[in-house]
Amino acid sequence: MEASSSSLRSNFGAGVPFSLGVEEELLVVGRANQLTDEGERLVDEAEPADHAAPSILINENGYVFNGSDYSLDALLSELSQSVRREAVVTDAAGQACRHVFVRSYTDGTVAVVDLNQDEQERLYHLRIGQSVRPFLLNGSGIRVFEEAACDQADWQIIYDQANLLLCNFAMETKEYRFTCKDNLSACRLLIRQHGAVPAIELDGLPVVADQPCTLLPQGFAELYKQTTMIQLDTGEHTIRLINDCDEYPYLPGVFLAGNMKLVNPDELSDKMPEFCYGSMMQHGLAQYVGKITLTCTIKVPTAPNSVLCLNPLAHHVAIYLDDVLIGDKSWRPMNGACPLITTARMLC
Repeated sequence: MEASSSSLRSNFGAGVPFSLGVEEELLVVGRANQLTDEGERLVDEAEPADHAAPSILINENGYVFNGSDYSLDALLSELSQSVRREAVVTDAAGQACRHVFVRSYTDGTVAVVDLNQDEQERLYHLRIGQSVRPFLLNGSGIRVFEEAACDQADWQIIYDQANLLLCNFAMETKEYRFTCKDNLSACRLLIRQHGAVPAIELDGLPVVADQPCTLLPQGFAELYKQTTMIQLDTGEHTIRLINDCDEYPYLPGVFLAGNMKLVNPDELSDKMPEFCYGSMMQHGLAQYVGKITLTCTIKVPTAPNSVLCLNPLAHHVAIYLDDVLIGDKSWRPMNGACPLITTARMLC
């Protein structure tokens, strides 16, 4: 295909699935990489250039931008650094996500479309200037943010229990090995007292659990005892089962509890996360059992019929506004009528 007489002047948009020429391919891939804003088109080289918009020349060798030749992947990488975008959707590390279409409007509204063709739920971050708004979206899903909704609340988080780590002993060695990335100074081991009682060693030293259990919910706490506070230094640790003791379904023999989070399978780091949204598994709290209270102060819009949107939360929540319960929900969207209040408190 002879395409040397065409160039793209503007940001990028999208097409629909059909047989594409090289120009249309650039439009489609550009859209999927969020290289779009207020309009895009293919123009003839003879048409006067809009110098406010980037211009890409397409020829038989590929793409030419600012006098340099690029492959499609290299061009997308270059444009992602040079094209100014009012709003961009990124992952947690701040990298722009692919297969996401983002459109900004003059009234401050931002529309986000997940172009993935599956039903998987993904965690995204909408970034507008210095504002960062985490949100969840399924494949083919659509999310619209109004201007007032793009401000990120400064959440304070309170846990009513320590985090838990289930100790899964290997059948052959009767050992459970885990690694601490940091020094953990406030940990306890919880040992089942119902039926066969596990006898264990931690790093070769016998473990005694003789205190009433306070770190499990009522109904389970009565079946366990806990140790005094122990410190775990950085590095690998081993808990070994030294007697014959069967595991009971839904009643594990040993837990490790503490101010910690699981960063990888069997790998712990210090401190529980200060802010939570989405699935607890994404924040190292896959085995946490307890209540979480998130509190923030918000500016309530004066527009009538305002809605408080808590979509980043992915658990059953009770929503309090100025300590008045306005409802609870077990699934998204977690929206509620927004009276004239200033403080939001959520119990997860």
